Amino acid sequence: MPDLASAAPFTRRVLAGIASAGWQIDEDPDVVDDTAEEFSTLLTPPGGPINWTVLVLVRPGVRGVVAYAARPDDVPDDRVAAVAYAITMANFGLPNGHFELDLQDGELRAAAGVDLVDTDLSDHDLHQIVASLFDTVGSMLGSYGDALESVIAGTDPGEAIAAAEASGV
Repeated sequence: MPDLASAAPFTRRVLAGIASAGWQIDEDPDVVDDTAEEFSTLLTPPGGPINWTVLVLVRPGVRGVVAYAARPDDVPDDRVAAVAYAITMANFGLPNGHFELDLQDGELRAAAGVDLVDTDLSDHDLHQIVASLFDTVGSMLGSYGDALESVIAGTDPGEAIAAAEASGV
């Protein structure tokens, strides 16, 4: 096991893992405040931008990392209840990660996170865990993104999620 006491601070290690997976980081890692309680920055996937905004939240105090993808437009007020129902159905079958909906402003996002408090991981292992968080969020959008968009457009949530799951979620 490597000596992590002399390794780069946690936030920088997470960002190094993201960069090594081919993601573009909007924040310059050299200006990261490693003492901050939380750090977040926008990211661009290796294949280029996607419709949803991708970001990482790092909480060094608990060695936590959360990968998010947020829909660029809020869910309209008249569709919030239907989308809440749809994400409840989608979340039931998700082993990792979840969808979140802010009932006040309609922000919809996919998230996957982990707290690694009291763990000593090599850079390689940390990078693998961080990559798996982004893979989870991407998989969630691949499985349910179109269904959620159809619910926002007016499709019945039960029908949209059933169709997504019937197609091999």
